[in-house]
Amino acid sequence: MSFNTICRTLDISLSSLFFEEIDNASLIRRASELERIHNPNEKNSVYFNLTPGPVKSGVELLLMELNAHSETNEGFSQHFEEEIAYLVEGEATIVFEDEEFPLHQGDTVRILPSRKHKLRNDMPQKVKVLFIKSKVNY
Repeated sequence: MSFNTICRTLDISLSSLFFEEIDNASLIRRASELERIHNPNEKNSVYFNLTPGPVKSGVELLLMELNAHSETNEGFSQHFEEEIAYLVEGEATIVFEDEEFPLHQGDTVRILPSRKHKLRNDMPQKVKVLFIKSKVNY
């Protein structure tokens, strides 16, 4: 007997055999439920995972708060994934290995895979940056 025959007999879709039913309410992450992510390599910044839901996804949404007069890393970050950074609040500098570019509130920067980078905050107040990161699925 085939899966298609079983599904027709039970009056269900074939995909329902392989995917669990997901409650729509679980796809919402409330501001009061933000998940703080600890990164021991970054002492001057805090990340919050904004990605809702129990579903594994190919993208991740993070909010970073970078302290005044600081950098994200002593060295450079380098990822296998692509990411996009959107400056929500403040001003910062994106530093690639050999180049620096000022970023202002509302600016967006695409960070390509394996591109060495870091963010620097020369201002007297925190900077908030929204990251959209692609995730490598193995």
